Amino acid sequence: WWEVAPRVSVAIPHANLAGIYLAQGKLSAAEREMATALREEEQNPTMDTATRAWVRTRVAKIHLRSGRIQEAVAEQEGALATLAQTEDGVGLATLLNDLGMMQAAVGDLRTARSSFARALQAGGSAADPMTVGLITGNLALACMREGDLVQAEAYYSRAVTLLEQSLGPDHPNVR
Repeated sequence: WWEVAPRVSVAIPHANLAGIYLAQGKLSAAEREMATALREEEQNPTMDTATRAWVRTRVAKIHLRSGRIQEAVAEQEGALATLAQTEDGVGLATLLNDLGMMQAAVGDLRTARSSFARALQAGGSAADPMTVGLITGNLALACMREGDLVQAEAYYSRAVTLLEQSLGPDHPNVR
């Protein structure tokens, strides 16, 4: 208990409340809770790095759902900078994938491709085939939208292999 207690913060429940309010369509309540979560995150010097990154990612997703894509990208980049201080390659891969999706949403496909490629590299062998398959599929879509069909085909083929491996031959989405 005593080792964990210093890292406890009300930032996480506030961030979770923001997510609930957003899902309920209560944007102003979501933004109020997220502002509180960010203040708590900034004022808690003992909060661990992964938690800080998680709070910033939640903020980015709220901005994205609110249509403030540039703010979402900025928050996600902040979360990446925070998580980059750790050895969490899979977490970093997830954040990079989310950033790539945000960049693609604003039409910055070249940067999105770079983020997806970095996500695959960051996850390395620690990421499960499902995660790698999904990120590879996102990279393929970005390539396709840019008109690089040869590269898109290669990435989609790899994504299919990974997802079939992960889901198994009897899964209804594989047949």
